[in-house]
Amino acid sequence: MRHLDQTRRVSFRPRWAAFTLVELLGGLVILSLLLGAAAQTTLGRMKQANRDSEAAELTQQIKALERSVARNLAVPGVSNWMTVIAEELVVPSSAVAANRQGLSRALLVDPNCRIGPQTNGFVPYFQSSVGSLEPAQVRFILLSSVASALPDLTHISFEALWDAPAGTFPTGWPGDWPGTAEDLLRVRLDLGSRFKRVLLNNHDLVTASHSVGTATPAALASFQTGELWLLTGSVLNLRYADGTLQGSEFVFEDVSFSFQGGQWTRGLRRGREAATEDSSLIVLAEEFLDTSLPPPPLRTPGSPQAIMHSFHLFMSTYALWAEAGFSSSADINWAGIMSELQAGLQTMTTISR
Repeated sequence: MRHLDQTRRVSFRPRWAAFTLVELLGGLVILSLLLGAAAQTTLGRMKQANRDSEAAELTQQIKALERSVARNLAVPGVSNWMTVIAEELVVPSSAVAANRQGLSRALLVDPNCRIGPQTNGFVPYFQSSVGSLEPAQVRFILLSSVASALPDLTHISFEALWDAPAGTFPTGWPGDWPGTAEDLLRVRLDLGSRFKRVLLNNHDLVTASHSVGTATPAALASFQTGELWLLTGSVLNLRYADGTLQGSEFVFEDVSFSFQGGQWTRGLRRGREAATEDSSLIVLAEEFLDTSLPPPPLRTPGSPQAIMHSFHLFMSTYALWAEAGFSSSADINWAGIMSELQAGLQTMTTISR
């Protein structure tokens, strides 16, 4: 006979004490999704950090190249650019040749670059006393990738690489390249503005000479004009007729010099830009000063420089006479002085046959 008060055994197992298989699988799926998203975020940040780091290094290297040009007065080429930058940054050449991912960098030179005393001059360029003809397209691109090795660049135009905005592929870039446009990094350098025009005019009967820095002096024949383009900061040494040093000047702007009477004088500034209406008088004066003496039988006793000097003296004296009220004194016979200057100027400008 059952006892009515017999206690029924009931199991009270908490539901949180264990997971069912479905719950466990669901949790693993959620956890894997979270970990995947975190990994993607972390990987993206690492890639961007690599891009930022490489962009900073490229900028540092191209600035080092520019400093080297200014300091050594020489423009490197594809054969020696790594050594030049490495010496400027005081790092091994291997640190310049490849990035932290071990991928090689490349320096590209504009194929239309023209620099040096010859019409077909190219880099590397080492400045001498004859300087360069007017430089053209002295442009460089330092190229790198943080994703994959750079492709063959011979089929991609320099202009396309130069003009392509950051974060885009230039025209002609291989479509099967494994990286993204953001993984392709480049910096540009145009050295055209670092060259200054120097115009040398020899109005003398003897040969003139000059030198640049420690380079061998260059000669300029009688009644000849020389044009040379020098890197900013170059030291131009001007010499007397006997070859001894007259003086030196740092070249930081376009400038001209004239040689007469066995020595150099600084001329009117002569820039590369077209003359404006306000500077038309300066242009006319320059053209007059740069004019060589006419060939026989036409000849004037004075050279353009001498005529300008005499005319300046005449006008300066006239201004002093005007301040004196156009009256002479016991000490100064202004009228007599003006007559002598006028006669000298007339003689100097008279064409003889």
